[in-house]
Amino acid sequence: MKGLIFKHYLFRSLKEPVGIGIVTGMPTLLIIIMTMVFTGIAGDGTEYMHDGYNMIASSLAPMIMVMFQFFGGNVLLDYIHSDFRGDRRWRMFSMPVKSNNYVFGVLSACFLYCVIQGGVVIGISALFLKAYWGNPLVLVLTLFACSGLSQMIWMLLFLLFPKKGTVEAIGQCAIWVMLFASGYIGVVSGGNAPQVSSPVLEFLSSYGTPVSLANRAITNSGFIGGNMSDALLCLGILYAMLVALAVVVILVGKKRGFASEKSASAALAAARSQKKKSVWEKSERFWGKVENLGNIGSEPKPQDSADVTEQKELTLVTPTTRGGQFTIYKFALLRAWRNPLSLVFNAALPLALILIPGLWSGSSAIGFSFIGVAIMYGAFMAARGILNDKLDGTLIRIFTTPVTTLGYLSQNLMAAMTSLTVQILAVGIIGSSLYGWGPQFTLSLMLLYFLFAAASVAFSFAWSCMFKDRETSYAIFSVLMSVVAMLGGFFIPLQVLPSALRYIGALFPAFWASNGILALQGGDVMGGYWLSAAVIALFAVLYMVYGSKRRIV
Repeated sequence: MKGLIFKHYLFRSLKEPVGIGIVTGMPTLLIIIMTMVFTGIAGDGTEYMHDGYNMIASSLAPMIMVMFQFFGGNVLLDYIHSDFRGDRRWRMFSMPVKSNNYVFGVLSACFLYCVIQGGVVIGISALFLKAYWGNPLVLVLTLFACSGLSQMIWMLLFLLFPKKGTVEAIGQCAIWVMLFASGYIGVVSGGNAPQVSSPVLEFLSSYGTPVSLANRAITNSGFIGGNMSDALLCLGILYAMLVALAVVVILVGKKRGFASEKSASAALAAARSQKKKSVWEKSERFWGKVENLGNIGSEPKPQDSADVTEQKELTLVTPTTRGGQFTIYKFALLRAWRNPLSLVFNAALPLALILIPGLWSGSSAIGFSFIGVAIMYGAFMAARGILNDKLDGTLIRIFTTPVTTLGYLSQNLMAAMTSLTVQILAVGIIGSSLYGWGPQFTLSLMLLYFLFAAASVAFSFAWSCMFKDRETSYAIFSVLMSVVAMLGGFFIPLQVLPSALRYIGALFPAFWASNGILALQGGDVMGGYWLSAAVIALFAVLYMVYGSKRRIV
């Protein structure tokens, strides 16, 4: 039975193009783009080839491959959440399969799936980019450790938190924290991240996270690092973490379980009670009709009654009259802030970024770019309620009321902009007080962020109108926004991007937001800043027009 479950989920995962695009296509694309960028920075006169290997690709490829191995654990979450906590969970519990066997089969399939996808990334980068991956045995063991840790992390979060959105928010935040602590953000942003200045940060960037351990094991196993003993030490720590985390998952799984017998028996008892109740009510209604058979002729007819109810009392009260003109706005705002991911990108992440002084120092401070990334994802999280209403049938019910399409869309978009506006105001006020931004700089920066937020909300609205599947929309959006953020200058400075990539990046508002920030930092307010602001506003209008032309039902 375990083998059958393993085979089913392995083939199922390998047939899904979205998962393959995220775990394989996305890291491969990032390795290619970043190799092109840093090769251009190095210049034609710089020797970056050694023994037939591209040293730039060799330093970037392990980092990116390891990073996406940890994001690949989200595939496991999609399967176990839909099967154990979705609408069809009772079908799973009715099968003659123990939960432990099922979990073992799914874990094994997702583990092998991530290993295969990581192997594909390694093969492509080694074959076409001449990347060096160190000792093959150490590389394979490191890949196994990263894939296993990824599955254990997401499984533990699934057991601890009932809602999928909460698990995704915590898991992704934990991975980004590991990437930041490991120094990945500084490398990706061109070395403009704050430098290591304390023993704690130095330890984190070397041995403190699974990401840094895996990268260090791969690098030191070959001639680049040349320290096999350190590579074996990092590999041993990785497997110690894996064993410890597996023990924790087993203990938590035994305590909490996947299908609590108490809850299952309670649900069964409630169903039986409801069935008995319905049978008893039918019986009472039947005998009541029998007793009243003799009184039917003596009962007055409704038309003979003199007490006629006035027509105005039968008029239905519309939801907009009972709840006010902004009922949809209120509920959309509450729904956005109840979403853990939306709360992270619209509140926790901006506040955490603005309080890190190292991100806002120097002419190439990357804090401004990180706020742009938070705005992009926050806009999507706040505006995706339209897609949810469309898919679960709520939208059809809403349009049976006197609510117009314009009113529904405008109030949802206003709710999304409210969250982003509060975030922008907080960044401007806190930043001006902590880092001495002048009034003109602060107001100009908030205006640029506000226009970019409007364009991001409009893009998210148009995006939601294009899809009929929730998971596909989320997955493709994550891939697209990562590429847009990189080509738009949020992760890689615009100055170092090749011309061809800059032309591609100019097709999205992120590029012009970065260009406006650079102009604002350079004092070119009258030229580049206002041009960027105008282009961003034009993008917002175009996205809104496109979204309004598509059917949302």
